[in-house]
Amino acid sequence: MKFKWKQISGRLSSKSFLWFVSFALALSMWFLVVGNRNEEIAKTFEIPLLISNPPAGLNAYRKVQTVSVTLTGRRRAVNALENQNLTAQIDLKGVGAGTHMQRVLFHTPSRMKLNQLAPANVEVVLAREIEKTLTVKVQPPENMPGNYELINVTVSPDTVVARGREDELATVFEAYVCPTLEQLRGGRIIKARVHVPSGVSYVYTPAEVTVEAALNPKSRPTVQIPIVVKTRGTLRPYLRLVRMETEPATVTYSGRLGILKQLYTEPIDLSQIRKSTTIETTLTGIPQGIALGAASKVTVRIEVESQRIQREFTEIPVLVRGAEENANWFVSPSTISVSVEGDAESMKDLNADTLGLRAYVDVSGIVTPQAVVPVYVEKKDIPGVEVIFDADSMAEIKRASE
Repeated sequence: MKFKWKQISGRLSSKSFLWFVSFALALSMWFLVVGNRNEEIAKTFEIPLLISNPPAGLNAYRKVQTVSVTLTGRRRAVNALENQNLTAQIDLKGVGAGTHMQRVLFHTPSRMKLNQLAPANVEVVLAREIEKTLTVKVQPPENMPGNYELINVTVSPDTVVARGREDELATVFEAYVCPTLEQLRGGRIIKARVHVPSGVSYVYTPAEVTVEAALNPKSRPTVQIPIVVKTRGTLRPYLRLVRMETEPATVTYSGRLGILKQLYTEPIDLSQIRKSTTIETTLTGIPQGIALGAASKVTVRIEVESQRIQREFTEIPVLVRGAEENANWFVSPSTISVSVEGDAESMKDLNADTLGLRAYVDVSGIVTPQAVVPVYVEKKDIPGVEVIFDADSMAEIKRASE
């Protein structure tokens, strides 16, 4: 037994055996490393979202600045990727002013697979960036007692410059600061930030002004102030605003006199206006302690003028879609007339081909040899141009006998 153990021990400690064990371990480690390099893994990258082909004269505004990309590929190749080598973009070529939902474009590296791109679509607002000088007004605190008013109000500087999107600043006429009641009672010079409404992207320069004001307990007579229509959105390109007025045009109030120069209506969405109309709305932003001499409801009369033209396209062939193979159908009428309406500039060079005007009937699922089916009309998506076509228009179809 001792002899066998010595023999085995000698073999285990021999150079050839140790060399064999070392070689086997090295070979195993090599296979392990190479195998791990070749296995596929998934990895998520947070990459910048770029804008390409921005329209001249317009700025692009979007809330999403980065997108999340998940890629699958060989471990070594995926781990070698770095965020700065990956980019996603939004192509704005041919896109005009307004709000658009744009697809995010991403070039997947070779030998890799794109698992997920989030978000896949991003809302982009295209608008001119403008500057607008606004007078700074001081709004009293909401908790100021009704028998008090602000007097000897001075603001330095008394104007600020607002810079931002044209559509957001179109209905902004004044800037406001809102000192607290405690600050006003202190009787000291107040440093107050100019109020920026939530949900907007414009900024003020300077962002902070100096305010001096005193609280006055004396009441004053009732005063009359104008009513201003507040709006949001813009009219359609083919509409021109002729007149917008309120009934009544002014309102009287008492209590905390001298703090109000005008009152605003609830915002009216101009993008929903299609023709001259009358809208019932209410006054908004009425401070506490203010008593109106009439109800807070007003009537807004909006008068617009259409600048659209209409053109008729005749002899538009009625095509057949959804037909089975080797099935022939006859359509009656075989051609129709379609009217198209749009603003004069958009309609100037349009014809049936550039408009992509198509009429068709859908015979999918029809088993009878003869039927009456709706006629559909489609066109290219051209801003400001609409098809005027009777949605109830029908055509008779008949299957050719075999």
